[in-house]
Amino acid sequence: MRLLPLACLLACSGDKDPVDTAPACEVTLEETVPAADATNAHYRAAVEFHLSDPDPLATVSASFAGVMSTSENGEIIYYTPSAPLAPNTAYTATLESCAGSTALAFTTSGDGAPLADPNTLLNRTWSFDLAAARIVSPEGMSLVLSSVPQQPLLIGVVAIDGATLDFIEGGSIANADTQSQDYCLATTDLPGAEFGESPYFDLSAPVARVSVGGAPVTVNNLVITGTFAADATYIAGGTLSGILDTRNMGVLVGDPGNPAAACDLMVSAGIRCGDCPDGERYCLDLEADQILAPEVSGFTISQVDGVNCAGCLDGPPAEDAVCDP
Repeated sequence: MRLLPLACLLACSGDKDPVDTAPACEVTLEETVPAADATNAHYRAAVEFHLSDPDPLATVSASFAGVMSTSENGEIIYYTPSAPLAPNTAYTATLESCAGSTALAFTTSGDGAPLADPNTLLNRTWSFDLAAARIVSPEGMSLVLSSVPQQPLLIGVVAIDGATLDFIEGGSIANADTQSQDYCLATTDLPGAEFGESPYFDLSAPVARVSVGGAPVTVNNLVITGTFAADATYIAGGTLSGILDTRNMGVLVGDPGNPAAACDLMVSAGIRCGDCPDGERYCLDLEADQILAPEVSGFTISQVDGVNCAGCLDGPPAEDAVCDP
């Protein structure tokens, strides 16, 4: 009888330990929002875990009730509070992924505290600066905005009726050292903003006209949200979203009159325009958050009913001034 070599006996034995063929975890946690041990987390914002690669088995638990979701590419895991968190309060959220467990401790800011007197909002103005915001989509839009003159959006409260606010929106003068209104741009009335969760507001408008680098741009389905500070000197946790129509932005790239000029140029930033409400492909779905909007102290927005009205370079145009359509 032929004897098998000892090596074969050992290798072929049924008593050997199984070989671990499970792939090594290559997912790493690259960033969290808020940052670890932050003391300025917004009381309504989602906690974000940014991963190097998708992990479909990842889960999140927290010291507060919430709902988990993921970004379209699977690399960001969101945990959104089911109810607003308390101001100036410590919380934790824990990510369980193939790389292990990561506990994130943070504390909310004082934002969310009641307004001292809601009526003091009347006739005050705040500056929404997209250049200082986080552009969520489209990716690459931050680079585009940084290349044009900075012209924050101005919003002001013109009426308060219980659980609703009426706003007015206008443009500011581009690259100005002191915020002031550009009276050559039309204002937009934004009535009926939800204010039942004061100091948080949620306003929307089917159509509004804003200025991007001095070009009057139409925004469809505009939504602006934010939280007034207790003394109303700023708005925290601001968001802005809408369908940005780029057809008038050709003037910013030296090609006025060409409705496709801005879209053609943004292709180099990886941005492609999509359908506008009229079906033409000149529009972008814009979404920005983490906006801190300071008050423009002592300034009230004047209503302007048209673009480039006679006398607008010197101040608010007369009610009967001739304006461009």
